Amino acid sequence: MNDAAFEAVADGDRRALLVQLAATSDRDEPLSVSGDVVERVEQGADRQAVALRFHHVHLPKLTDLGYVTWDQSSGTVQPGPAFDDLRPLLAAVVADERTVY
Repeated sequence: MNDAAFEAVADGDRRALLVQLAATSDRDEPLSVSGDVVERVEQGADRQAVALRFHHVHLPKLTDLGYVTWDQSSGTVQPGPAFDDLRPLLAAVVADERTVY
């Protein structure tokens, strides 16, 4: 595991997107950033503000790290070439979030 993987999951919005991508069984079906992704992030948050953060911060970072493939023209995102490197960390994060203290 490298620092880039931890950086990718450090932000809650990025983590929500990555967990959602990991749960998607059909890798050929991209997620709509404005629909599938933004709707599931931060209940009650300003959708436009969340969409702007994804467009200007989160998606460029995840694309640069190789964890997602982002098609700006269609507004969709899919697992990138390095996504499988994140799966063990995402599984641990999801398991930890389900733990009741």
